[in-house]
Amino acid sequence: MTRLSQSSADLEPKWLRSLRILVLGALVLQIAWGGVVNGRESLRSLAALRSLRHETAAAARRRLLGDPYARALEQIEATVPLDGAYVLLDLDPNATAIVLQGDLAPRRAVLVTSASGLPNRTRMRRHPRWPETTVVYRGFDVPPEVVPMDNPSRKRRR
Repeated sequence: MTRLSQSSADLEPKWLRSLRILVLGALVLQIAWGGVVNGRESLRSLAALRSLRHETAAAARRRLLGDPYARALEQIEATVPLDGAYVLLDLDPNATAIVLQGDLAPRRAVLVTSASGLPNRTRMRRHPRWPETTVVYRGFDVPPEVVPMDNPSRKRRR
């Protein structure tokens, strides 16, 4: 037989063919092992979720955000009606007040990033629709506070 009539599988060395089979086998083994590990972790996650299926939204909020934060949100929700608005004084340098806005939705937030942006009594008389409730937000580690509108800087100086 001449060299031209041989198939390409006959032309490659045996060690190269063995290497290809070994690499393919390792890949199949890796995929199978990953499926076993991921399947086990998925079952654990589903079992944990199943234990939480009867948990109320308020209980989940307490579990995830902590009791002080949940109490502060309940106080704000009791103060500001669902269709109402509030002034959100964001004193967090990382500007993470959007998380609080999401927790208080559908209430509208008027975002103010410094105490100098809050209106004084004269400006409030000109704008009667300015919200009466001010919420001071300092970041994730401190729960938000409701401050009377007449003097929001009083609590901020602590």
